[in-house]
Amino acid sequence: MNWKPHHIKQGDGKGGWVLRPAEYQILHAKTGNYAFPFGVAQMDNGEVFLLCSWHDGKSEHPVIAFSKDRGASWTEFEPIPEAAGRPMMLTYLGGGRLTFQSDQRYYSSDYGRTWKDRIPVQPSSDGGGWGVEGNAWVDRDAKGNALRIAEIGWRYDKGLSWPKDPATGMVRWSTDGGHTWTKEVAPKEWKWEEQFAGKTYTRGVSEGSIVRAANGWLVAALRADMPARYLDQ
Repeated sequence: MNWKPHHIKQGDGKGGWVLRPAEYQILHAKTGNYAFPFGVAQMDNGEVFLLCSWHDGKSEHPVIAFSKDRGASWTEFEPIPEAAGRPMMLTYLGGGRLTFQSDQRYYSSDYGRTWKDRIPVQPSSDGGGWGVEGNAWVDRDAKGNALRIAEIGWRYDKGLSWPKDPATGMVRWSTDGGHTWTKEVAPKEWKWEEQFAGKTYTRGVSEGSIVRAANGWLVAALRADMPARYLDQ
């Protein structure tokens, strides 16, 4: 694996952009169709943890790899036993503890080596689905351990579906490492109306990541629904 030149685009706070120099490399699975990366975490033992979705030719499964040299080299991809689907919302909880969501919510307490602790994904408060894709925010104590987690989830309300209906984006919190969650909040600003060709459409958001800015505000990056101008094409 060789590093290749790249750049990262960073907002300058004035409506413009600054290009930061960077490098990238491509990791390959030895077998199967592909491996898509969905999460990376710097752990307090000095290792970097990588979580991917590996397609074995029939279906997708979570696989993991480790780096001890800040990503210059990696172990071979290892499947997580009996785990299925695309792994989302990788979160490092501190002290060697990690969690992510796919067909269930999975936990490791030994820096990602084993994943024996797994529970059903907690649905939204009305029993609806809870889809995720992105990164959670973690408020941490002085030792780097998670105090509480905020994550963005989404669903289509009963009877609604993609692409003409709006997705409902929501936020919820956990204070026990993601085992239980507060009642979600659906910000009203995350739905709006668009007009096109004499018709009005309600649009919403789905997948998202969340960070805390230096001033204490929470800032969300969200995937918006398809713009109205494409719906009748």
